[in-house]
Amino acid sequence: ASRRIAMTLVDEGELAESRAHFNRSLEQNPYYLLTRLPMARASLLLAQQAMQQGADGVAQAKVYLDEARMHAQHFLDAAPRYPIAEETLGRVESIAAILERSFTPNGDPAVANAHWLAARNYLKQAIDHGAENAGDLYRMIARIESSLGDQAGTERALLGAVQADQGRDNRSWEL
Repeated sequence: ASRRIAMTLVDEGELAESRAHFNRSLEQNPYYLLTRLPMARASLLLAQQAMQQGADGVAQAKVYLDEARMHAQHFLDAAPRYPIAEETLGRVESIAAILERSFTPNGDPAVANAHWLAARNYLKQAIDHGAENAGDLYRMIARIESSLGDQAGTERALLGAVQADQGRDNRSWEL
């Protein structure tokens, strides 16, 4: 019941409260994997909220990202090649790169680049393993390639997005 309540709270935007219910669910059954990905998603959303506080929220955002990474990786360890877990890890690494680049005073570009590369690899794995939102993931990869300064990689990713979206509702391409 705690997991269902937590998932409803996430959908309603009550992320902090959902976290308590997810933790209770894991206390009751630490081996129930289906709690891990929604909890990772909630932690990822909490990290994004913390980032909106600017420099004051950076430390908390990093804590939430570590939590999201741990839960998604735990799921992926038990269920390899699961696109949603790989996508979640890609999003975690992407946000970690943004935090390092934009919010960490005297941030190390090599650290940000390592996060970008990890994000790109996770997102490519998700696509390779059948992600249903491949077009969106290719667009994320394009932003990563752009952040890495790879114009050719950006163009390849955008082409991949167009190809992945062929025959689908292409509202995301409207100008």
